[in-house]
Amino acid sequence: MAPIFSIFIDAYHGATFFQQSARSVLDQSYTNFELIIVNNGALYEVSQEIDKIAKADERVRVINFKINQFTWDDPHIVVDKCWNAALRAARGEYIFHLSYDDFLSPNFLERMIALFDENPRCTSASGMMEGVDIHGNVIAPVKDEKPMRPKFMAGHKLALDTLKGGGMLVAAGDIFVVRTKDLINGGGYHRAIEDSILFGIIPFGETGFDSTAKLYWRRHEEQLNKQLNAAGWLGYIDYTKSLIKEWCIEEKWQQFGGDLAKHVAYQLLKKEWHTAGAQAAANLSEINVLGFYRMAYVAGLNRFFWRTFLQQLWLKRRQLASCVLKKLGLHEFFIRLLKSKNS
Repeated sequence: MAPIFSIFIDAYHGATFFQQSARSVLDQSYTNFELIIVNNGALYEVSQEIDKIAKADERVRVINFKINQFTWDDPHIVVDKCWNAALRAARGEYIFHLSYDDFLSPNFLERMIALFDENPRCTSASGMMEGVDIHGNVIAPVKDEKPMRPKFMAGHKLALDTLKGGGMLVAAGDIFVVRTKDLINGGGYHRAIEDSILFGIIPFGETGFDSTAKLYWRRHEEQLNKQLNAAGWLGYIDYTKSLIKEWCIEEKWQQFGGDLAKHVAYQLLKKEWHTAGAQAAANLSEINVLGFYRMAYVAGLNRFFWRTFLQQLWLKRRQLASCVLKKLGLHEFFIRLLKSKNS
């Protein structure tokens, strides 16, 4: 019997994280799945763990890359090469990518399949994302007193809510399970990972949600997004421009109205510049001058970037002042001075 569900992990380093990630898949209550592990030129200990897992469970398949698919100039080349290799190899009706450092609740696949089975119009589904620390402990449990969104809703409405900064989706766009054929027909995995799924796949069907299915997102200092932000990388701007053009986002959204289609294409790029401005402010407030400079250089005179930058820098003014004082060796002096005045 062919697996209904394909889930894949691309691995290079972080053997302990990877082991927990893979185990969370293999221990799922729903068992009709295949786990595709993409060995992305992995380090020795990770490769050893991959071989061990593959030999122990027949549901595991391995795709090997001899050379690690990554460059700092094009960090998301891994998506184009490794993720799409997994997509081409997938035999399941549904597909999901799991990062090597994240893990799932035991009921995740079961609850996702239940959503698709319940509603034939459902073409994508997601659970709840919860942040965990480096040890896998939940940082701040999400209160489920009121659902963030309905169990089923039109996908384009969720995308629009996210675009305007609404609260229906507090997770990354790649948290979604999608139909494999829809992703293939849509163009496969794109370097603009989240936006491609959220604005190029999900809008054209209903999307399901079950808050009892958890994706645990591990936060740690080796996260690639943190390293790229600190380095002042703004390549995601070009990724988004490429997505809008290559995936014909405006044309696809025409079914919801011409004006709305233009609005979405325009706001998508605007959103990325706002994100860049906020990160530039974060870099400067931490006295990461090089990271700030690189972002500012790429942004040029972009008004969306600078508007957000100034707003966020003002909010971070105390952090900035504290970091400056620490750099000058005056932080403790001012702390003592303030304490003496208050005593």
